[in-house]
Amino acid sequence: METKSFSVTLVSSTNQAVFDRLIQSYECEFSAITKKLPLSDGSFNLDIRLGGAVMGFLAYTGEVPCVFNVVKCTLMASKSASFSFRRQGLGYRLMESVCDRYCGKWEVKQIEGADSAQAF
Repeated sequence: METKSFSVTLVSSTNQAVFDRLIQSYECEFSAITKKLPLSDGSFNLDIRLGGAVMGFLAYTGEVPCVFNVVKCTLMASKSASFSFRRQGLGYRLMESVCDRYCGKWEVKQIEGADSAQAF
């Protein structure tokens, strides 16, 4: 089996559209818990806005985006892997990479009721 490279990058204007699409899928997945309904165009209103103290990260296997993470100061606010990449430890690798880059004490936040999200 071929091992693909794993890379992590900060969300910027060059990859913002990738992040936006992944976060829409996250909003859809958790809508049963958050009770959010899609807008008339099928998209969801986003609670997360990047900028200032809020940073987004994207992880790739090869050239394929596989997981994203949102960080606010020292709070890991959201993390989600695309379905086809789940249970491979990629969310853990992304969070480990962010923690290595930004040393210090971290707090991880989770949507109440999303118990499976703890097993990253």
